[in-house]
Amino acid sequence: MEPTDVEARAAARETIRQLQFYWCGLLCLPLAYLGGCIAIQKWWFGPAGRHGLLPLSQHPNESAVLAAVCGLTALLAEALLVFLRRRFGKWLEEAAQNMAEFLRLLRRRLLILGALCDLVSFFGVIYYVLDGDLRAMLAFGILAYVLYAQIFPQERLAEKVKIPPKRGNGSRPGL
Repeated sequence: MEPTDVEARAAARETIRQLQFYWCGLLCLPLAYLGGCIAIQKWWFGPAGRHGLLPLSQHPNESAVLAAVCGLTALLAEALLVFLRRRFGKWLEEAAQNMAEFLRLLRRRLLILGALCDLVSFFGVIYYVLDGDLRAMLAFGILAYVLYAQIFPQERLAEKVKIPPKRGNGSRPGL
């Protein structure tokens, strides 16, 4: 038996609530990376007196390099995020009549967009390991949180579900 619009939207809302819980878990990743960077600084860089594997501190424009890398990453990540959000919006509208496909796309949307946000945060870890400057990790972590805020699974997505009315078997009622 096919679900009605009300049942389909209720299922979509439940899935969105689950995705909101997963989204909260994604918010812990930049903090975990920051903790890892602090541990690296304390136990790996600290005792050896190192400041990264490829420190930019000898470069005369270290702050400008960090700002340029962070700015370029921000622009690329934001452009890709906007593009993917629009694509998923179109795909969700196309799948609005198939509840299983719609819910699958909602999950895939959070997975892919969350991976993009996490990639930005992880890029901060890579930059930190190379340079040894914790400011980079903080900058990329903040950028990741700005991106995470844009992918929050909102309940209004459930309103896109439109189950077509059930068709009869071709016979006339009452005959």
